[in-house]
Amino acid sequence: MDMSKLRDWPANLLRSVNIETPDGRPLYAYRCANESFDELCGLLTGWNPRDSVGGRAFAVYAAEWWRRHFDGGPWAWQPLLDSIRCDAWFPELYRPLRNAWRWWGVKPVVLGASVRYLGTCACQGGLPLHLVSSPNSNVRQFLRALLREYRTFRTVVDDGYLLAEPLRSYLPRSLRQEPVYRLCADIMEQIWDLREDIGSDEEDPLVALDGHRPGWQERLPIDIGDEQARGLIVSLLRGAVEPTHAGTEQFQVLRYIADTSSSPRFVVEPRVPRQVPAAALARGIVKCCGSALDVIRRPPSDPPSG
Repeated sequence: MDMSKLRDWPANLLRSVNIETPDGRPLYAYRCANESFDELCGLLTGWNPRDSVGGRAFAVYAAEWWRRHFDGGPWAWQPLLDSIRCDAWFPELYRPLRNAWRWWGVKPVVLGASVRYLGTCACQGGLPLHLVSSPNSNVRQFLRALLREYRTFRTVVDDGYLLAEPLRSYLPRSLRQEPVYRLCADIMEQIWDLREDIGSDEEDPLVALDGHRPGWQERLPIDIGDEQARGLIVSLLRGAVEPTHAGTEQFQVLRYIADTSSSPRFVVEPRVPRQVPAAALARGIVKCCGSALDVIRRPPSDPPSG
């Protein structure tokens, strides 16, 4: 193991994107090249997390390994550690990862009071390519369903995760994980933002984005260098710019089945925009309650005399 090269590897990655210090972007946004990843794998072979050197590089390797190799099976550290012949017990990774994430300026995934270390590696790597390699993959179906939810509900929720998590039935149980919901919501947030720069009649939305917003690919937690991933992004962009039917962004009801500790339960949640015209609110109430209401607009009161 060449400790000097391992120490310098993160700085070389930064220079590849023309910066000298980490700027807080997700680790996937540094777009580690195949050659750099292969080099890093060799440098980390036999790495001991108790060493003072290598934690920053390992954080990138763990994220990139997840994106490149996770195929939808069980979530576990061992395949990742086996790839560099690391014999450490996975809790030994926690301290060097915390220090590395602090240096890179990225926030770990926290659920309740617990840091999700493997989940953070997954989120920092972006959406694994194996999960979108098939045109009929579960994740593709999940993203298409999430796009439909965005078209209907995005104006009435602040966090796309709230739309993604209820759609978990589209995914196999091994993928029903918070990092997957979060990554897919992040993809859809970017799609929803990028749609402003393309028209519904664009022959190639990606070419249009290259002209209007250079570097837009860096914001997506998916590598569109892959042909299947590129086709997926084109499909989502075209779906996002389709006209929305009038009234669908006013007052909606979200229905889904939630898992609880005892048994599944059916949940009905109203989704109301922050500002709703009186007539639109009345139509929404009528639609949801099945009753007719008359909205009477009263004239302002006459000012008091004398």
